[in-house]
Amino acid sequence: MTIDAAAGAGGGAWFAAGASIAGASHARDGAACDDAWSVARRLDGALVACVCDGAGSAPLGGLGARMVADAVASHLASSAAPLGPEAIVAAHAEARDLLVRAALAREVDLEDLACTSVAVVASAGGRVVVGHVGDGGVVVRGGGEVRLASAPARGDEPGETWFLTSPRWREHLRVAVVDRVDAFAAFTDGCERAALELDPPVRAHQPFARSLLEYAIEVGDPPRLEAELRGLLESPAMAATSDDDKTLVLAARAAASG
Repeated sequence: MTIDAAAGAGGGAWFAAGASIAGASHARDGAACDDAWSVARRLDGALVACVCDGAGSAPLGGLGARMVADAVASHLASSAAPLGPEAIVAAHAEARDLLVRAALAREVDLEDLACTSVAVVASAGGRVVVGHVGDGGVVVRGGGEVRLASAPARGDEPGETWFLTSPRWREHLRVAVVDRVDAFAAFTDGCERAALELDPPVRAHQPFARSLLEYAIEVGDPPRLEAELRGLLESPAMAATSDDDKTLVLAARAAASG
């Protein structure tokens, strides 16, 4: 879904759009996309976004991703608590509890619902708080500078990452706070090779990230932006970077300037 700038909010109101597509590896197998995303708006003008990637090894990973994306966004949008690190932790704890109950109801292992989570809260004043379990990432723009706000985290073995279903999920929930942000992009690992330079130190891939964020600010129209995002994710250039599912949520402040 898209979130338009709030009517009558004036300059600085957030708008967002997102898209998910199945990767080539899933398409070959006739499998659905196991990524999910959700965005919501708070009454105070803050924007909430969450993108999740169901684990490829988890039979119900896509369901877990959809549950977590919706639950985290809903919790943060409706919470009366200040939108800081504590709220991020509480939202993920609630989402994990939902996974536990779903696993019990379906009589499956909790790990069958394994997924990552990248949650972003953007206040009306331009402060961004990120909560992140697993891979994927967030890049932000502020003061004309584009930088990495949260990097992918890898597991103990090559090719592994951390999931919200892990017993150590709290240990691996990373929180970052960035001020004076006018645009951000949150994405799953299928977009990492396009959005990031992954050789240490991991950082934003400037040609891609800068053009993406500046384009969002320039367009300022969520339905058009969503269509453009889907076209980008389905493009041969993006397919060449990864055959995994891809999800990208792009948000900017209306009438923002460099």
